[in-house]
Amino acid sequence: MRLGIRMLNNPTINNLIYLNQIQVIAGETASIYFQFVDLDTVNQKDLLGNRYMPAVGAYAYVYIGSNNDANVIQKVAFQPFSQDASIWQFNLSTTDTEAIGCINLDVTLIEGASVKKAQGMNVLIAIAANSSCC
Repeated sequence: MRLGIRMLNNPTINNLIYLNQIQVIAGETASIYFQFVDLDTVNQKDLLGNRYMPAVGAYAYVYIGSNNDANVIQKVAFQPFSQDASIWQFNLSTTDTEAIGCINLDVTLIEGASVKKAQGMNVLIAIAANSSCC
């Protein structure tokens, strides 16, 4: 089983909207949602793969890297819905969104003695709060 993540747009337990990328505004707080999936179940009919339900008592860490060591962000994720263990959330503070230096998420899932890793490539981007366009 290869663990993967799919980004979600402020889900409710019965309404999941999958996103390719989440945009956060630099200097504002943000709640980031993702779903664990089994990448070995991805096929042409279902490009998302089956959700992966971690064992009871599992916990997850999220790592947002940086080109320099000054902007590395590490968060503990939690399960916002007791009815679906595949959905996880972590929150970014105003300081975090200003410091995001990478758009990849590395997630470590720990289930007892089992450690699984997943990576979301190009899934998170911070945009300037008062950016103006040409």
